[in-house]
Amino acid sequence: MAILGTVFGFILGVILTILMAIIGFFGFIWSDSTAVESDYDTGTWAEYAVPAVVDAPWLDFELETNPDLVIVAIADSEDYEAGHIPGAIRIAPEAIEIAGTEDPAWQEGIETALGGAGITVDSVVVVYDYGDMNAARLWWALTRLSHPAVSVLDGGMTAWEAGDRPVDIGVPLVDVATTVYYGLIDYSLVATTADVEASLDDDYVAIIDARSPSEYAAGHIPGAINIPAADNFGPDGALLPADELFALYVDAGVTPDLQVIVYCTSGILSSNTSLALNSLGYWSVQIYAGSWSEWTSDPVRPVGD
Repeated sequence: MAILGTVFGFILGVILTILMAIIGFFGFIWSDSTAVESDYDTGTWAEYAVPAVVDAPWLDFELETNPDLVIVAIADSEDYEAGHIPGAIRIAPEAIEIAGTEDPAWQEGIETALGGAGITVDSVVVVYDYGDMNAARLWWALTRLSHPAVSVLDGGMTAWEAGDRPVDIGVPLVDVATTVYYGLIDYSLVATTADVEASLDDDYVAIIDARSPSEYAAGHIPGAINIPAADNFGPDGALLPADELFALYVDAGVTPDLQVIVYCTSGILSSNTSLALNSLGYWSVQIYAGSWSEWTSDPVRPVGD
């Protein structure tokens, strides 16, 4: 009887241990899901997580409901004053140059432009342009500064006006309060010249030349695939439908499993290619900020023809 009691006690102990483990496991899952819900309830930026590209109806709704929304028009003063999305803040295209991103002055210049527009790390930023593809430059700059919520309005001002939505003219009567913007550089988004050189014979890296076919034909980085940034967009200035956009890259040999390095001349075109690939979910897209001008600054570097 003593032996049976011992065996019974052992078996009971094992059963209780298993039951406690199961309870703990489901308790962990319940606790974890509750934590996620409470995170949304606290109003943190996670509540406003946004995709890289948004459409005009989405922005129209957010204008009415999101107090942290900041709309930025990348435009010269003439275009902006002729008509802009209500409440939009203007940042001049020259204030967000991409070349020279390894220079600390680049970060300082971008942060000054952001602070002058009243943008903080808590802002939900939507950028748009006037058909010149400049919006993607600010999207990329903010992404490189690890900004948690930034999107580009697909189709820009053209898409906004197409829906007969309200438009403001002139200069806003209320000045934007200047703030201090502190970004955290994401070094994984930039490829250096050394990175590009190391990738020339790497089958797992695709180098994209986002310039025009004529510029590409005049000389390019060896092995680079020419996919002009303009090809990402339809006649209306919006990105191609996802299936067409995906086919554009896959048919050229740029598949999602590859690491991608994009270059152009000044950063405008490569930013738009980066935006397009990001919208498709490509896992690693870097911009060679030094671009073609830096590559050709040393005559020793090879040039494709």
